Amino acid sequence: MATGNIYGSTNHPSGQVEVRIAYWQDQINIGANTSRIGADLYARRADGYQTWGDWSGRINIGGTWSGTLGGNFTLGATWVKLGSYSRVMSHNEDGTRPVYF
Repeated sequence: MATGNIYGSTNHPSGQVEVRIAYWQDQINIGANTSRIGADLYARRADGYQTWGDWSGRINIGGTWSGTLGGNFTLGATWVKLGSYSRVMSHNEDGTRPVYF
């Protein structure tokens, strides 16, 4: 089962924000050569301060976009989940397939 994290950051006038995509795979169907692939989007402040406000965006898995995700969030030193998206994808008989987020 594939799992992992992709990290990034951005400099904003109000401070540095770090982002993380935690990706995962479950519901593996060997006979149908399919698996559910998901991604959870997290963010936090990297400088000890807090930022708050509304956020909206979408997650793309393998060329298919989620609906609009969002809400009102307060970002501090701990990771905050901004949204999640998953979809069932086909893969090769040996379970492999390149996927981008």
